[in-house]
Amino acid sequence: MKAIVVRSGKEGCYIAMKEHAVWLPAYHQSSEKVVDPTGGGNTFLGGFGITLARASSIDFAAITNAVVYGAVAASFAIEQIGMPSLERAEGEETWNHDSVQKRIRDLQQRIESSK
Repeated sequence: MKAIVVRSGKEGCYIAMKEHAVWLPAYHQSSEKVVDPTGGGNTFLGGFGITLARASSIDFAAITNAVVYGAVAASFAIEQIGMPSLERAEGEETWNHDSVQKRIRDLQQRIESSK
């Protein structure tokens, strides 16, 4: 399985495979929540890499899912200077007072509605 994944910061990410190609948006669509973009790309790669490593198979859907997780990870990294704040509320992990799973669902829904 061969794929090309091109990160483009605030413009999102491009995925291309033999049969498929798509631009996926960055999580933040405006700059109002972005405080410091330092480390956003590396954080994207961390979220992308661990999600892809945990996938049961590598296909277009798995790569798309990994991009979503990478974009959400990066969204938390760029909202402040330094590390995001980690908390646990009712058994759910939150970063910067926001749910990781909520952001993943939000971005997935945005992608689905743009098709």
